[in-house]
Amino acid sequence: MLRSRRPARSIAATRRSAFNIGLVVSISISLIGFSGLGAIPAPVQAQILPDASLPDASTIVPIADDASNLSIIGGTQRGSNLFHSFVEFNIAPDTRVNFGTAPDVANVFARVTGSNSSTIAGTLGSDANLFLLNPNGIRWGDTAQIDVSGSLTLSTANSVLFEDGSRWLPTTPPERQLLTVSAPIGLGLGEVGTLEITGDLAVPIGETLRLSGANLLLSGAQISAPNGTIALVARSGDLGLVTETQNLAGLPTGEINLQNAIVSTAGSGGGLLAVSGDRVTLTAGSMLIADTLGDQNGAGLRVVANNLSVVDGSWLSSLTFGRGRAGDIQLQIGDRLTVSGPGYATLQQVYVGGALTGQLTPDLRLGGIFAGTAAQGDAGFVSIAAGQVDFSEGATLFSSTFGEGAGSSIAIVARDAVNLSGSGISTISMLGSSGAIGDLDITTPTLNLRDGSILSSTTFTPQRGGNVTLHAADILLSGTPVGALVPGGILLNTIGSTGASGAAMIYTDRLRIERDAEIVSQSGAVLTDVVLDVGGAGGLVRIEATESIDILAEGTELNPFSSAITSDTFSAAPAGSIEIVTARLSLANGAEISASTRGGGQGGTVTIAASDRVELSGYASASGRSRITANSGGVNFTTATGSGCNINISTPDLRIQQGATIQVNGAGLGNAGSVILSGDRLTVEGAAIAASSRRGAGGNILLNHHDLRLRDQATISTDSLSTNGGNITVTTDTLTALANSDITANALFGFGGRVVIAAEGIFGTEFRPFLTPESDITATSALGSQFSGVVQLTTPDVDTTSAGLLSLSADFALPPSIVDQCAAVQRGNRFVFTSQNAPLTSPDRLSGVAFPLVEPIGSNSASPRSSDRLSGSSAEMPEAIEATAWRLGLDGVELVMRGSSVPDLPNPCAVARSQG
Repeated sequence: MLRSRRPARSIAATRRSAFNIGLVVSISISLIGFSGLGAIPAPVQAQILPDASLPDASTIVPIADDASNLSIIGGTQRGSNLFHSFVEFNIAPDTRVNFGTAPDVANVFARVTGSNSSTIAGTLGSDANLFLLNPNGIRWGDTAQIDVSGSLTLSTANSVLFEDGSRWLPTTPPERQLLTVSAPIGLGLGEVGTLEITGDLAVPIGETLRLSGANLLLSGAQISAPNGTIALVARSGDLGLVTETQNLAGLPTGEINLQNAIVSTAGSGGGLLAVSGDRVTLTAGSMLIADTLGDQNGAGLRVVANNLSVVDGSWLSSLTFGRGRAGDIQLQIGDRLTVSGPGYATLQQVYVGGALTGQLTPDLRLGGIFAGTAAQGDAGFVSIAAGQVDFSEGATLFSSTFGEGAGSSIAIVARDAVNLSGSGISTISMLGSSGAIGDLDITTPTLNLRDGSILSSTTFTPQRGGNVTLHAADILLSGTPVGALVPGGILLNTIGSTGASGAAMIYTDRLRIERDAEIVSQSGAVLTDVVLDVGGAGGLVRIEATESIDILAEGTELNPFSSAITSDTFSAAPAGSIEIVTARLSLANGAEISASTRGGGQGGTVTIAASDRVELSGYASASGRSRITANSGGVNFTTATGSGCNINISTPDLRIQQGATIQVNGAGLGNAGSVILSGDRLTVEGAAIAASSRRGAGGNILLNHHDLRLRDQATISTDSLSTNGGNITVTTDTLTALANSDITANALFGFGGRVVIAAEGIFGTEFRPFLTPESDITATSALGSQFSGVVQLTTPDVDTTSAGLLSLSADFALPPSIVDQCAAVQRGNRFVFTSQNAPLTSPDRLSGVAFPLVEPIGSNSASPRSSDRLSGSSAEMPEAIEATAWRLGLDGVELVMRGSSVPDLPNPCAVARSQG
């Protein structure tokens, strides 16, 4: 199965031709210093030449007089250790060399003391664990084969360390060598000597294969130790045989290059694959595989290096395809981890598109780092510690759940930065699986996601999605390419089942979202024109930014995405909520924060606490208004039945400008939500605050500020199309509304809403029974005056004697503009000025007036009560407050005494018709 996945070995084929041309194919044995050897054919250039450094000499003999089938016997045995030493050691093609051993020999040590490297082009065999050491280098050719019963170590080490503290050195004179019976525990590596592997190497199941040298090159090779251990080490200094990847710090280390090479410990329990070097590079589709295939737990994949590059379609993997737990992937990179993939288009089509269509499979690995489970066993953990992490060109770090086991969690800690360009880091549970999904945690000073890069957690199952947690001083989300299936950014989705989405927890100093990147927590999905309306509850998005959050849209007509933070639902499940704590929040050019419902689920809540200010400004033709929304429905979702939820914003300075909006509208069948804003200053300039509804009940707007300013056709609205208008409550020191800025709670086919304003001063606006080119406060209904709402204005005491506020002419007549508008809309609002506690002295003088109350009333008692209207019923309006009052009639100001009923007032629109 391993060979079937192996790429074409063009590099190896080229090397094989060059090697065969120059290879010396004859073998001769030097007999210098040896006795008792039988006759050997005429000597040619020596290939295996023992030295005289050991008490007991090594002997090379042909088997059955076959010069191509040799046995190395003799050597010096101490306990279970057998020592051989050579001046030269080479094996020609089509030649077999086997180290003969007694039954009690466990380890064979063969060292080269000469000045030349060794070339192995034939077959090397041993019935025991074999250590072949040549400090000058070893080349394992593409025609070479290994036939050992135990473990294999090929190394450029110049010494062997033993458990009793002794060391076998090639420079020690024979008479002073202390050969030991202790077990080997390590190797002493020098700073020269390259180990080059172009042929295949494999050891029996459960055994260990060690390749160590000053530098390692694996080209076109397949290295295999099923359910065992493989150690690739390029370094100098003492190397432990068990802890090959430890104690790297401070040691001069070398390079490990894999070119079109496969290194695998996959087996019934995935073995340990350990790699250690200064610079480790995988190119041309190279693979490091530590998969678990059976019932035993895997040991995992571990890389310790200063630099690790996984490029050109190469990948690392630790998955489980059985009941055993997959091993962990641990990458400890001192400087930089670089991963590049097959391209952004492939990432979108294969991984994103494949996940959405169910065509993604666990063995589909095209470039990156892969962990997960495809069966009953749980996935391992993925941990990365590096100076800098760079993913580009469609590279992916992918944790998947395809079976019953739990998926991998991913933790990345980078000293300097994590950079993704057109790439992705994802956790996912696929449709049909039942295992829990893992979490994703990233800690770094700088996190950059560019050009469609994603951090995502997606569940297609009843299991809850994983959380995404980010700790970074600076976070940049930038760019979604045209044609992308999903936006670049941070994505949490629950699709196709009932599993709730995970949460996004972001802790930063500065967050910037631009060029149509997004932070998304979503139930269901919409892809182009296709709505996936099944999903679990949306997840929480919480962002804590000590300094600032900037969201800048650059939407185009070709790109449906816009820079945003959203927690929407397209399903019957509720949307998640958005919580933002920061000093400054800015949305510009059509940027959006949304916790809306496009289906039957309840919308989410948006809560923002900004210690400095919140700014919304700008409009883009493609992305629309800059906005904060918790809507129900939308332009393309007019049948959505879920209700909008709430927006709560607390900040000293809130600015809504240039077409921006804060809204909890009901654009579908659901009710509108509530907008609750508080702080020192609220400025709405050419912008809107809305809790309007199409078919559901109108919403609520509650504003509590010291200074409230409306300019340039600004609106505060709880208007309703088919039902009753909503409610607006304003508490402020000063309310200023200029340039046709309106506060409205109107209804088209229901009762008008309720507007209650308590202010120290109101400037530039007043109650009017209908909208005018001036700044207005209205609560009307197109059905007529008996359906009008309530407008209540509460201001401090005023002295009207000197101001002459009540000197009204008895020859009162409606101006032509009002006559025209009344004739057009046929409205019949009237209003009463009442004083709650002041005595009347004369019809033209009111002393001690406290908190004038302006309340439009109907022509009879059949108007709705406000408490019933809030719930959407059609009950009566409350009676006018019994108090001493001035009443504005057609003949001037009339007096109504406390305790008397308020007489019926003529309909101004009727008067308008008579005047017209």
